Amino acid sequence: MNNKRPNILIFAALTTTTIFTWTAFEVYRTLNKTSLESVPQDILAPLSPTLDQEALKLVKDRRFFEDSEISSLGKPKTAAEENEATSGAQAQSNQ
Repeated sequence: MNNKRPNILIFAALTTTTIFTWTAFEVYRTLNKTSLESVPQDILAPLSPTLDQEALKLVKDRRFFEDSEISSLGKPKTAAEENEATSGAQAQSNQ
């Protein structure tokens, strides 16, 4: 029983020290807090609630790719496929 008492006292002293230190740092931080910087007027200007119809038309007119087209576009060709493509092109040019 006597062995546990010093451990409890050390724990209580460390906890109390931590609480006082934490409180002191928070008070110091609050007192030394700087004010917010001023924001330029062009950032504070209100946004227009209307949509740009020209930009929407451009988005609508863009080309749409299917998933199969995307995977074939990103797939690098192997050496055998390169050889077939070049030999096929040479055969067509010879005819």
